[in-house]
Amino acid sequence: MERTKFILDEKDMPTSWYNILPDLPEPLPAVLHPGRGDAVTPDDLAPLFPMGLIMQEFSPDRWIDIPEEILAVYRTWRPTTLCKSKSPLLPRMSSRRHAGTKERMCSGFSRR
Repeated sequence: MERTKFILDEKDMPTSWYNILPDLPEPLPAVLHPGRGDAVTPDDLAPLFPMGLIMQEFSPDRWIDIPEEILAVYRTWRPTTLCKSKSPLLPRMSSRRHAGTKERMCSGFSRR
């Protein structure tokens, strides 16, 4: 049976996030500013989000380092178990085949 649930030790926890944007066949259309109708810039988002988060959204990098503050929280309390998704009920997350990437894709699954 294929393993689908992963509970990581601290030493095995990821230290970077995967950014799918560089692997898309074509860039996503720009998010438009609702008042001006042109592309949103990082400065437009600054009143709403921390700059570190904004820069991740605009990053062309495939891998983005997880900030140490977030890693500290992950070490203290991992919010979800990583589960390898392969369900036909979730086709957009069912496997790397559907995403057109060779990266292993896992999704957090939270039970309430």
